[in-house]
Amino acid sequence: MPVKAQDAGEHLKKLERQHGAVTPKLIVDDARPKTALLHKCFEWNDGIAAEKYRESQAGFILRNLVTVSVTKTEEQSEVRAFVNIIKEGDSKFISVTTAMSDDDMRQQVLNNALSELMAFKKKYGQLEELAEVFTAVSNLGA
Repeated sequence: MPVKAQDAGEHLKKLERQHGAVTPKLIVDDARPKTALLHKCFEWNDGIAAEKYRESQAGFILRNLVTVSVTKTEEQSEVRAFVNIIKEGDSKFISVTTAMSDDDMRQQVLNNALSELMAFKKKYGQLEELAEVFTAVSNLGA
């Protein structure tokens, strides 16, 4: 980012004090002037920004599609339809069926899952109510 994290954080806290909360729209509106602290953090060319937004929407589709299976007891389970894999040096989405049938890709999926669990633990580790969950997560990484 072209702005130091500390500066950005302090600026967002200032916006929160002024407006009671911070929203993405508020941040963008605040960053519009070329002299604004966060101005350089955004793409202001509408053509480029529109294409990047469409790519973001496509990513949203890939991250949110699920395969639903129903058991004999009518219980439903959902599994992501596509998973992110690093293949040939590029980040790509592969159907979960394909990924889980390949040893290398399967290991990537498992490593990603563990990494996400550790990130969750880091984010919410101070919550005593989840202490047992975090102990189990820590044991997975051992």
